[in-house]
Amino acid sequence: MKILKALVLVMFAMGITPYSQAGNAPGFMLDWPNPDPCDGECSSYIVNSLKTIDSLTARAESGDANAQLLLAQMYQSGKGVAKDDAAAIQWYSKAADLGSVEAKYKLAQRYKNGIGINGDDKDTKRTFAYAHNAAELGHPMAQFVVGKMYLDGVGVDSNIASGMQWLTTAAGQGNPMAQYMLGDIAMKGSYGQARDWQKAVAWFRQSSETQPDPRVDRWSIAFIYHEGGYGVLPDAEESMAWFAATGKSGEEAEAVVSLFNTLIKS
Repeated sequence: MKILKALVLVMFAMGITPYSQAGNAPGFMLDWPNPDPCDGECSSYIVNSLKTIDSLTARAESGDANAQLLLAQMYQSGKGVAKDDAAAIQWYSKAADLGSVEAKYKLAQRYKNGIGINGDDKDTKRTFAYAHNAAELGHPMAQFVVGKMYLDGVGVDSNIASGMQWLTTAAGQGNPMAQYMLGDIAMKGSYGQARDWQKAVAWFRQSSETQPDPRVDRWSIAFIYHEGGYGVLPDAEESMAWFAATGKSGEEAEAVVSLFNTLIKS
């Protein structure tokens, strides 16, 4: 445990927030990514197209699901139009009714956050319903969300087997949050699962290749190789290699290793 505490202290010193400290614990529903609902689409539509917002609205009103989704994203973000959460919900709902998978996921987000739905109401059951629908249609992030909701019993009765199944499905599609969470569960033995550090390392490796910031995954691998156990033999050299890989430069990596060694000796 002294090693783990040293790792956490160094992470904070480097400005890295461990996922467990960020709220990734049973009962906590992760803040969903994608702060820009347009994903760049709105701006490119406005800048690169001669079409006006009126023509886009006309397409949306004629039953074009893609136009409805884009219009909803624009109203949500306030790009190209005045921000209007109620209008965003309206157009997301229309697009979802026409089968737009992304619109279903966006509605799950909106019901989770309670923005634009009858003021500030939140509805975890509708969050789950829309996310589950999108998950069944192959949306990787929705699959992760459904897995997490099943594990924590949020919006649906707790079902660990279903939660693990959905996380595995999402991870198989390359979702880094699902990959990391499966690694974290295997490392800690949470949700009643057996500890399996070989499996944890495998998931952390996958996650580290797709995360925008892979340092937490690398820290976790470094810790497992340092401690050893649950199917993994201790390997100091491998541990330090992963530990050093959390730095942004060779100089920083050396400083991190030096600080780590100082902490475990104190």
